[in-house]
Amino acid sequence: MAERFVSIPRVFASGDIEEWLQRYEICALANGLKEEDKALRIPTLLEKEALAVYLELSTEERKDYRHVRDTLLNAFQPPEARFIALQEFESRRMLPGESPQEFLHYIKWSLNKAIPEMDDGAREQLLLHRF
Repeated sequence: MAERFVSIPRVFASGDIEEWLQRYEICALANGLKEEDKALRIPTLLEKEALAVYLELSTEERKDYRHVRDTLLNAFQPPEARFIALQEFESRRMLPGESPQEFLHYIKWSLNKAIPEMDDGAREQLLLHRF
């Protein structure tokens, strides 16, 4: 009998690879997948350019989930991504109908993407400044 999965993320072809990988890893955890299982299943959820990037990897590289993940991150995160994320953090306003939780999540995510090496104290101060 085939395994039933709790959830799987949507197929990825382009866009925000970091967010998609985060969703993939949440689903993998919910489904009890090990690293080798994640490496085996990830290509079934890739399309177009993302699948092309994956297919460029060697057979050995495809078995290493961390390597696959890093390759996808490098391919879909242009060098200016950090600058763009900082601009998003600075300019983002709460949208009509958006909860404070959703807004906070978005600006935290933007700040983490823009300056991942920032210490927690400085991050907290910047987030408080936005409210």
